[in-house]
Order: sequence, then C-alpha cells, then structure tokens
Amino acid sequence: MRPLRNALALVAVCLATGRLGAGAACAQAAQEPFSHVAFRGSLATTIRHNASYAHWRRGYGPALSAATPFHAGDIEAGVALHRYAAALRNTPSWYAWFTFVGWGARHTSPGSWSVYGGLRAGMYHMIFDEEPGDEEEKEFALALVSRIDLHLSRDLRLFVEGHVMQAYTLPRFRAGGLTGGVGLRARTPDWLRGLLE
Repeated sequence: MRPLRNALALVAVCLATGRLGAGAACAQAAQEPFSHVAFRGSLATTIRHNASYAHWRRGYGPALSAATPFHAGDIEAGVALHRYAAALRNTPSWYAWFTFVGWGARHTSPGSWSVYGGLRAGMYHMIFDEEPGDEEEKEFALALVSRIDLHLSRDLRLFVEGHVMQAYTLPRFRAGGLTGGVGLRARTPDWLRGLLE
C-alpha cells in the first residue's frame, strides 16, 4: 500500500502549497493549459493482488497514455492491458483492458527529476479465455498512481510508476503494480490548443 500513501501525500502537499502561494513547481502546469502533450509508453507488472484471485499468476502488459497541463495539475487519458495466466488447471486465463481518464499534481525539482501523484477512473473490461456463458465482465475501476520521472532532455524522459487499483467486481479485484517506460513531450498544435481552450 506504499504507492497509495505516496500518491495521496504528494497530491495533498501540492494542493496545500498551491493554496498558500508557494506551490509554483506543483502548479507549473496551471500556468499554460494545453501547452503540450506528454505521451507515455510502458510495460506494467502486478506485484500483488488480493487472495480471492490467487489462482491466477501476476499480471503484466503494456500501457499507453497521453497527458496535458490543465488549470490545476495535469489531465490524462490512456489504456492498459493486463494479462493473467491461470495457476491452476481447469481455471481460465484472462486479460483486461483498463481504459481510464485521470488527474494529478506534479512537482519538478531543480535538477532533472520530477514526481507526480494522481487518480485514475475508468472501465475494467475483463475477457476470459474459457468461460462459456460468462466470457466477459465490465466494471468501474479506480487507481491511485505515483510516478518518478528522470528528464533526459526537455522533451524525453524515463519513468517508474507505482499504482494501486480496485475494480468493483464481486468479489472486489485489488492489485498493486509497477510500471516502467519512456515519455515524449510534444508542443500542442495551435489549432488543437485553440479548440481545447
């Protein structure tokens, strides 16, 4: 649960300092809404999930997202694929698409690092390999995210991200994982920025 605590703490600090007028770094994105789009590609793995799903091995899969500064923090949208292989015979393997939107706060250090904490909400679409009559399930899901970025240049970065997620299945599916990948930032075209604003 450490990523959950870290994400909540970071969001709280950024919001609090922003209200006091000392959160310039946290509110950096608020100065130029939609000024750029940050694309991220990564590979995620599940570190642990709740005991009711113990008959499946840890999940893994790719994730893609795009984020842009907003008036308070960053807004994002993305999709992640999670694959779970059966650990027992006669148990179907399955995969899930987590399609989400999110918001978060970012703090950039004087050096080449930045940290981020945020919340994602979306649909968790589970598809089972072998389950006649019950092959699919779609449920609402929430995730808390904390991330560290290493800025290789103005527009290129490497990142590591921790997340905890709950899908509102019955029983609830809870998982925590790590993600690592590459981010690329691009200036938003004037026509698109004007449309968004």
